[in-house]
Amino acid sequence: MINAGSYITLKTNISVSDLLISYGTFDPGDTTTYTVSGGANVVLGNTGIAKVNAANIATNYNITGIIIIKGGSTIEFSSNVRNQTIFPYITYSTIKISGNKTKSLTGNLSMNSTVAGAANIYVTEGMLDLDVYTANSSTFGGGTLSISNGASLKIGSTNTLPTGYSSYQFGLTSNVEYDGFNQLVAAQTYGNLFLKSQTGTTTKTTAAAAFTVAGNLTTSTGLGTGLIFTPAAAYASS
Repeated sequence: MINAGSYITLKTNISVSDLLISYGTFDPGDTTTYTVSGGANVVLGNTGIAKVNAANIATNYNITGIIIIKGGSTIEFSSNVRNQTIFPYITYSTIKISGNKTKSLTGNLSMNSTVAGAANIYVTEGMLDLDVYTANSSTFGGGTLSISNGASLKIGSTNTLPTGYSSYQFGLTSNVEYDGFNQLVAAQTYGNLFLKSQTGTTTKTTAAAAFTVAGNLTTSTGLGTGLIFTPAAAYASS
């Protein structure tokens, strides 16, 4: 049992054969990152934080038993030394993105929780790259999507901003990139907003509601050849 408020840092690989319950923070290390393996059942409690510093969660937590992630818990992708991938087969409560590297999806995320408002994504550093996938919330109460100052969210394909959250918070110097094909730009108060083309000439159309860009609004052809920006409502930009 790892109690709430405790912080455990691994200094070697460990194997667990019985039951591991964590309400505190479990850190497998970053520059040298270690692995928890074995056939134990694992419960990440409602105050628990499991940090992931390897290239993916399975490298840090190679568990063959049952893994239960309680509402209110956090899985934090926190490496400062390597880019990371986020697997879609876990039903996450809260995902936190920290560290100065890029964290990329490999499938559509399932953000759900039995606790109202506990399905959250917090990007505090680095970049969360959705690629061609989605990270929508389906929980009762919606939760929060937050991009801190200096952090970035990248949206690809024909997707728009992740939906279903009750609160969207963008720092003044945060970055949201619509870097796909034809995309709908959600009506929000952004920090910095980047509109890019992935291929050919693409169109970025805003929702039919006023939106604000508190920082800079930048359009570019990116990897494409042209970009058309079609505001469907008034917008304000500094």
